[in-house]
Amino acid sequence: MTRTKKIKYARISFEEMQSMSKAIALAFYRKYGAPEAIIYIERGGMVFGRLLSDYLGVSRLYGIRASLYSETNTMANRVHLEGMEALPKSWPKDKHVLIADDIADTGKTLNAVLAEAGKSIPNIVTATMLCKPRSIISPDLCGKTLDNNTWAIFDYEEAETNADFKKSGNKEGQDFMRKKYRVRSNARSRMRPAAGLSVK
Repeated sequence: MTRTKKIKYARISFEEMQSMSKAIALAFYRKYGAPEAIIYIERGGMVFGRLLSDYLGVSRLYGIRASLYSETNTMANRVHLEGMEALPKSWPKDKHVLIADDIADTGKTLNAVLAEAGKSIPNIVTATMLCKPRSIISPDLCGKTLDNNTWAIFDYEEAETNADFKKSGNKEGQDFMRKKYRVRSNARSRMRPAAGLSVK
């Protein structure tokens, strides 16, 4: 992600994630019935995938590690996938598999997983909590559309995001974290245990 293109910030609360997940699960079930399995894209899609599995009554979940950004939050040249070998080699032709991720930003991560999974899975439906117009792929199901210049911050990544903002010198992002999360400017690094927790 580049700061020059991220001029707005949006907090995505646990309550909003829950609401979007319920709506997406209902939309999926009405159109396709219960999915055969859910494939979630780590790490962002883990919470979303778990919520969908609960609402849809699905116990078969598979996590795929897909990375487009480096540890310094800069975009890599290609998507690196891990965990595809754990997926079953054959799937029923009369049921759908749901691929879930937190956001379709550029869409490159979701597209890479879809292309690889599509080699063995006949029926795939993609779903994201958030999506952006610039994404190279439009998810079949999306909870909310954001502007291209909006940086979404999920409640489950509070400490990590604050640490990244501090490391990169993103003052606007740090101000947002203080206002929305009441994060202290001297909060401990995420490299230490209990990162981001207030200690009395």
